[in-house]
Parts: sequence; C-alpha cells; structure tokens
Amino acid sequence: MNPAANALRDLRGHLMMTGVFVLGLIGGVWAVIAPFATSWPLASHNTWSHAMWATVIPGVALIVASGAAIVLTTGFAARAAVRIRALAAEEPE
Repeated sequence: MNPAANALRDLRGHLMMTGVFVLGLIGGVWAVIAPFATSWPLASHNTWSHAMWATVIPGVALIVASGAAIVLTTGFAARAAVRIRALAAEEPE
C-alpha cells in the first residue's frame, strides 16, 4: 500500500481517538461538577457524602486519563501530519 495512504489512515485514526478522549474529558468534568450543579445534599456535619466522593474521585481520574490520552494522540496525529507532508514533498509531480 502507498506510504502516504498509510500515513493518512494513521492521521484519521489518531484524530478520531482524540475526539473520543475529548468526550471522556467532558464526561469527567461533568462528573466532578455534577454534585455542585445539581445541589446534592451534604452528609451530616456539612461534609461530603459517600455518593459525592464516589462521583468526584472517578471524575478526576477520568479527567487525568483523558487529558494524558489527548496529549498523546494529538502528538501522534501531528507526527502523522508531518510524515504526510514529507511524503508529499518527495513525490514527483
């Protein structure tokens, strides 16, 4: 198969995965702010309830994981774009 076609396929794949990770980031942000946005009741002594902790902690983990994945897949997409540009420059017209 054509190296430029392979590079283009890689670029498309990385961009799609970046979109998926952006959706994960949005979901994580919502999980963190949902208890406050929806006014969940606090536990006794005005502390966070177990339900709040069980929503916020996985939300923070999802934000961290999605953020790292976005950085990685964006870097891989940039590398594929540079490779496409280099292959296009080498191609005789």
